[in-house]
Amino acid sequence: MGLILLALAHSPVLIILPAFYFGLLYGGFRYYYVHKKSHLDLEWAKRHVPWHYDHHMGKNQDANWGVTTDWVDKLLGTRIKY
Repeated sequence: MGLILLALAHSPVLIILPAFYFGLLYGGFRYYYVHKKSHLDLEWAKRHVPWHYDHHMGKNQDANWGVTTDWVDKLLGTRIKY
């Protein structure tokens, strides 16, 4: 429901920058899908999003904040592999 509300709130952007708006939609729904699937299927998470798996199963919950990718954690130095 939250993603739908955010999509509606950003809908004026569709008129000005349609590609940007659809990029926002893609990113939001990709985040939702990957995050939900990683919590429902731990084996899938280990293979496809190991940084997110490490965030929940690792010793330091203050690391590995990325969900769909780990580039932000690499950039900020918060990626810790377990």
